[in-house]
Amino acid sequence: EFGGERKEVVLVILHGLCGSSKSGYVQSLASEASRRKGWTVVVVHSRGCGGVPLTTGYSFTAANTEDPREAIHNIHRQKPQATLVAVGFSLGAGILTKYLAEEGSHTPIRAAVACCPSFDFLTETRWFPLYTKAILAPALRRWFLKNKEAFVEHGTVSPDRVLQCRDVRDFDAEVVVPLHGYESVDHYYTESSTKDRVQHIAIPYLAVNAEDDPICSVASVPRDSCSLNGNLAFLITPAGGHVGHASGIFPKTLSWLDSVSIEFLSSALAHVASQEEEEEEEEEDGVDPDEW
Repeated sequence: EFGGERKEVVLVILHGLCGSSKSGYVQSLASEASRRKGWTVVVVHSRGCGGVPLTTGYSFTAANTEDPREAIHNIHRQKPQATLVAVGFSLGAGILTKYLAEEGSHTPIRAAVACCPSFDFLTETRWFPLYTKAILAPALRRWFLKNKEAFVEHGTVSPDRVLQCRDVRDFDAEVVVPLHGYESVDHYYTESSTKDRVQHIAIPYLAVNAEDDPICSVASVPRDSCSLNGNLAFLITPAGGHVGHASGIFPKTLSWLDSVSIEFLSSALAHVASQEEEEEEEEEDGVDPDEW
């Protein structure tokens, strides 16, 4: 309840690299948000993910915010009276962060949480080379195979060269850079990074990172931005891995990220509603807050 009136809350979730609405971390948050708060949940799939065939000759990227922007605004058009909040995981957290920075106060999202985002794609952890070859690159190759026909039809890339990629950087060089007009992989990574953009976020925003995250380095977290923008909060834990933060009694099947995300979003919405009520009362009393 916000302002004494029950409003529908829509939680928009952006999944991680090659994820979908079937990903465990997505289903966990969706279930908890629905069970504990009664929120409506919408998962935005990246191109070619979630069993939805790719129909274009180009892929999703870490820098492309047009797809989630269209999805979010479409949700807002269909449910103009609902309150929208968002949570992004991993790559989806970075995309969500970039979108919010670009939109500023124009986004219909009222509060957001970024779980394990990278703020600088040029900064790697010491474990990243291992993870990119063992986990990330194979996931991208599987994604490509599922969507191979679209690329072949449009004649945009060489399937043989893509399937020979051994890490994420190779894949980005073969697929993302040429299809999206970047000068190089470093140029693409620079355009995807948000460490110098977060100060433009105009809604309550929480980023959660772990010091032992093997994929997204906490060294990239722009801690000083908090002093420049009161909407930002960065939570760095000593442990938690990448989209991990398991909790509960062994074997720890509960997600601490779910609880933190839901509690932050709920508190942020209550705070925003309180501020709006005060502004309405001031307008009714003929008081101009700007003159204080």
